[in-house]
Amino acid sequence: MADITNTGLVQWCKDRLGQGYIYGAYFDRIITEAYIQAKAEQYPEQYTADYIRRSRKWIGHYAGDCVGLIKSYYWFDGEKIRYGYQGYADVSANGMHNMATVKGAISTIPEVPGIYVHYSGHIGIYVGGGEVIESRGVDYGVVKTKLNARPWTSWGEVPYVDYGRVRNMQKGDKGNDVKLWQARLIQWDKNALPKYGVDGSFGGETVEWTKRFQSKAGLVADGIVGPSTWNAMIDALQGDPAKIIALETRIKALESEVQTKSALVLEANKKIDSARQAINTLKTL
Repeated sequence: MADITNTGLVQWCKDRLGQGYIYGAYFDRIITEAYIQAKAEQYPEQYTADYIRRSRKWIGHYAGDCVGLIKSYYWFDGEKIRYGYQGYADVSANGMHNMATVKGAISTIPEVPGIYVHYSGHIGIYVGGGEVIESRGVDYGVVKTKLNARPWTSWGEVPYVDYGRVRNMQKGDKGNDVKLWQARLIQWDKNALPKYGVDGSFGGETVEWTKRFQSKAGLVADGIVGPSTWNAMIDALQGDPAKIIALETRIKALESEVQTKSALVLEANKKIDSARQAINTLKTL
């Protein structure tokens, strides 16, 4: 795949409007009954009899879940969607939010198409103009919704996606890039920008906190945000994504183990009930 960009992600989501929703899927195939049954075995707690029935509406269509809409973009190799392509992590909606190094409260969302919007357990892509594309659920599929009509609580930059900011910013500048820089400063130090916060205006407070960051990062503390300062901030916020991926993998393994054991317990209980019924029958003879 070529560059993974925010504008590319927006177009990817637009191209999938009208496609379906299948929990645990990522738009790599046309849905069949066999595929739904396989997912039901993989996620038995999600796939109740009623949920399976509702999922069947997407047979014959491409489909995926909310985070699958995003993962399918960076798993696309130019010809097909390949699970885990180039080592890009398989994470849940909450896992993607946890991995993000630039994020904020939904009240501070900048006008940047291709950032994600999130609430616990669900994620979508902001496409600009107050609209979101989301794989909303089994009853909806991939739809476009109004940002303010849904209960989003936060926004963030999708991991691995290039948001293409290279211009310098300095005192007096205004706009979405400034908002994103301010959000980064607060992510770096929760006490940053206490007076004005993320207001999109590169004023004296932003200059001061930019200088503080530059000094801490070993850069010239001139209060101007150029490529070196951007990159230093990315490094400062990066953390250890390998640990996050490892934890996500461990969570998935534990969930699978719990599901397997739950199924075994359920089967054992059925056998116990059957044995008890047999005993009661013998006692009445």
